[in-house]
Amino acid sequence: YLFGSRPAFADFGMYAQLYQCATDPTPAALMRNTAPHVAKWIQEMLGPRADGEFETWETLGPTLVPLLKDEVAGIFFPWTVANAQALAAGQKEFSMTLAGKPYSQETQKYHAKSLAALRARYAAVADKSRLDPILKDAGCHSWLR
Repeated sequence: YLFGSRPAFADFGMYAQLYQCATDPTPAALMRNTAPHVAKWIQEMLGPRADGEFETWETLGPTLVPLLKDEVAGIFFPWTVANAQALAAGQKEFSMTLAGKPYSQETQKYHAKSLAALRARYAAVADKSRLDPILKDAGCHSWLR
């Protein structure tokens, strides 16, 4: 599984989209040829089992920190915060620079709501002593306040 010997919410979140790809002949062939481990994971997710523990952050960090920096802190958080600010200001759309390029779209209520939920879940964590250094290193911490 993505984070160890048991499925996490992330496995279930990604599974449906990738399963759809695996049922379409063209992406399924591409997946079998270029990402055979993904194809095997999809088969495992047909009957997921908790056969062990999650990996430690020390094991996962080298792979996940670049993803958190580039995608979550670099694209997702700036976009979702801009969306929420525009929605709060009553704007029907917003524009920004995203990944060095101009970007515009209509505001989305769902994403403002999900940002608020992420911030609430972060605020509810009682002991952030292990979480905050990870979030700061990845550039995500400031977006959660």
